[in-house]
Amino acid sequence: MNFYALRGTVTDTDITWNSPVLLGYTFANSDACGSGGACAAAVAATDTDANIYAAFRYRSGGSSTYSYQIMKSTDGGLNWSVSLSQVDNVSNNRIVMALAPLTSGKMLFAYALYESPNLQYRVFDGTSWGSVQTASSTNMGTNTIKQISADSINSTKTAYVAYLSSGNSGSLYVARFANTTGAFEGNETATTSGSHQLPSITISFDDIIHIYTVSSGKLYETRKNASGWQAPVTPYGDTFYSINELTSQISGFESEGVFWREGSSAPYTLKYDGRFFGIGGVICWQYISNSQHCSDSKRLGSGTVKVETPDPQRSYWVKKKACGWVFKVKCVNTSVFVQYPSTFTEGGRTYNFVSGYVVVTAAHPLVYQQSKFWTGGNSKIFKFYDVPRESLLGWDMQVTVSTILVYESSCGCRISGKLYTHVMILYKGYDKTK
Repeated sequence: MNFYALRGTVTDTDITWNSPVLLGYTFANSDACGSGGACAAAVAATDTDANIYAAFRYRSGGSSTYSYQIMKSTDGGLNWSVSLSQVDNVSNNRIVMALAPLTSGKMLFAYALYESPNLQYRVFDGTSWGSVQTASSTNMGTNTIKQISADSINSTKTAYVAYLSSGNSGSLYVARFANTTGAFEGNETATTSGSHQLPSITISFDDIIHIYTVSSGKLYETRKNASGWQAPVTPYGDTFYSINELTSQISGFESEGVFWREGSSAPYTLKYDGRFFGIGGVICWQYISNSQHCSDSKRLGSGTVKVETPDPQRSYWVKKKACGWVFKVKCVNTSVFVQYPSTFTEGGRTYNFVSGYVVVTAAHPLVYQQSKFWTGGNSKIFKFYDVPRESLLGWDMQVTVSTILVYESSCGCRISGKLYTHVMILYKGYDKTK
């Protein structure tokens, strides 16, 4: 049996796959695993320099014990070299593995053994892999095949490994590892509510930890934010059919999600669900006046995005008693200022600005929408005319300004998201135009 790497180039919603790259494992002992068995598994993660590390577990030809080896690619998966040579006689039973990045190109490799209650781990210090160490007190039970998953905080690269109190079920915990040395720092209790299985962790760009699990036949999410660990919730509904093979999305541009399989027999149903968060949002309850501005700034990777309406150069709203609508309404002319980085870095990759959109919408009872599209630069000012503000019946209008930016990295990966949503309630008592 051979191990291959397959690289794909993403264009919008399409993936173009390159030819498979043989990684050199030609002696995995698949016969020992029974008919159709492979005894093999792989996990992968990228470091802070966008190098890919892939760890493989298998039985070598003629062996009754498991081995592992770690490979590395510095060109996005086109070519591979050995990072950690094959380690033999690891266990008589299947081992489970996880990889997570640390700071400055360092990596954490964690694995769990059938016969041991504690995590084992090794740290790549940027030059070589260290010896095997034990994360004591993780206490996952013995004589069970474990279930683990790992990821790192985006801003600090502190690594977290999610695990279960009884190995493959039970309460949900995480083991925490130092961002610079990879040293085991201790355990955290994510939740003791219910019995969970199949933990899969992802950490979004805003440093919120999301752990997906299956409990009582439902898909749960347990989060840790600035306030600490939150109670598990079921964000994707309450009806599932024999859910299995749960895998979280690698958190992208302010987004996260989960992929899973349903059904007790073939043909199975594959499902995905996720959510977009965006890096900012602000609600402005204001009169239209010369001094009122709706403005906010948020971090975007190594850069900052700012949106302000009206723009600082114009500095006022233009009142109109009526405009060209079937229904008589009061309107305003206004403008939107957008400032954004032409490039930013995140996760070892550099992203370049491709294009942007600003969309202004208003409703109640009318429907109004105008949009602007642009490319290049690092700031823009757009004018919008005849925005409904108040009907003659006296209803206030809710005006929404949405800003969408698209970036692309050198790997051809394109990311986009609605970064700002300004919701403005434009009250009736606005000032006169200068």
